[in-house]
Amino acid sequence: MKLNPWLAEKLKGIDPRNIRVIVEVDPKYFNEVYTVLLRMGLRVVSTAFGRFITVVAPDVPVIEQIERMPGVIEIHYDMPRYIKPLPPFVLPSPRIADKLLGEIRISDVEVPGFKLPSLTVPFGGLGLPPIKRGDVEIIPNSETYKIVVDIETTLSGKGVKVAVIDTGVTPWHPQLLGKKVELYSTVPEPPFDGQGHGMWCSTQVLGKPFNTRFGRVQGIAPDADLIHVKALTTLGFGSSSSVIKAMEISALKGAKVVSMSLGGQQQGGVDHDPEVKVTRILSGMGILVVVAAGNEGPGEWTISSPGVSPWVLTVGSYSSLYGDVAEFSSRGPSGDYYKTHRSEWEEDYAKYGDLLVKPDVIAPGGGPVKGEKPVDLIYSGTTGWFDGFYDLFADGFEAMRGTSMATPHVAGLIALLAEAVPEITMDVIKKVIVSGVEKSINFGYGLIRLGVFR
Repeated sequence: MKLNPWLAEKLKGIDPRNIRVIVEVDPKYFNEVYTVLLRMGLRVVSTAFGRFITVVAPDVPVIEQIERMPGVIEIHYDMPRYIKPLPPFVLPSPRIADKLLGEIRISDVEVPGFKLPSLTVPFGGLGLPPIKRGDVEIIPNSETYKIVVDIETTLSGKGVKVAVIDTGVTPWHPQLLGKKVELYSTVPEPPFDGQGHGMWCSTQVLGKPFNTRFGRVQGIAPDADLIHVKALTTLGFGSSSSVIKAMEISALKGAKVVSMSLGGQQQGGVDHDPEVKVTRILSGMGILVVVAAGNEGPGEWTISSPGVSPWVLTVGSYSSLYGDVAEFSSRGPSGDYYKTHRSEWEEDYAKYGDLLVKPDVIAPGGGPVKGEKPVDLIYSGTTGWFDGFYDLFADGFEAMRGTSMATPHVAGLIALLAEAVPEITMDVIKKVIVSGVEKSINFGYGLIRLGVFR
């Protein structure tokens, strides 16, 4: 069978028009298959790793014709991918219509209250006092830094390249000024961030210290270099092909750490999901990949892909205000595909063991816990339409919450480890964090901290 099992199920009894599929080929046959696809008159959207060719297939008979080609390994759906922690207040609630999945909306972490008009006061509020809201507790990330970097250290990420795959970045923001920043885009938009999510994640990984109305903000690894690949649009949507291409660019440009605060539905088991396959390729190259678990908790089997991958470090959200895993943080043991295909889960668990059980760790990402109020949020640098939602001023800094926010904390920590031990692998990191603790489908091996690696 050359169809991805998830796609094979979806196509039963239907013949959708003009869907995008990812043709995975044996690298030895790449040029041959690519040429035949062009001769068939198909539009090639992108290629990656000399192994994946994304095309627009007009109907199922054409897909069946591609299946019969020599060298074709598997045909996948170009699955929607999106960011996880956005509230439903724009346009309203960003959403798309997908041919196989129906309506897709950005999975929101509920936001109490509503968006108030904000005044544009660039960069830190220029001395304005913080405005207090009773429904939220805004915590500057210099405080969450102390949770993750819990011991005295001179490590700062110097010499380590971190790739953040997200909605773009604004290199003239004060937390990035003077830093080495490389920008790329795999969606039809410039690589700058008009949304806020990608900028927030980037400054959380490696933003320079800066004083704001809510206190000092700083990234975990402020001397690391940034590669930002925009694989999600300003509304927060991308696809498997845009993410796979972003992972290829990250590898080609020399990233040691890759941070992805994004996800979507799992496409077959981990030996079939195309993005999971790519994380395995990156792992084989010695690249350390960190991925958000998702914000679909507290229900089980809600981990996003590619966070289901055994080859990545999958991160849930820890509420520093309440000292526990956040209520919204996705729970394992894995994604929704395995929930409805238990025999495949058993087969893959026998193969990969607890590497398949997710999340792996939790890190500061905000809360609440079990409905507690106020909701805690983490403050860092950002730009775009999200700026001003919580702090009421569009000043280049904003509070957010979600496993998306937890992920760059961990990516920054991994950058510190890579500075100390340049040849460090994900296998070594996972062996250290296990430290005799039983893995939980709620919080993995628990709160990750630098002190564990002493």
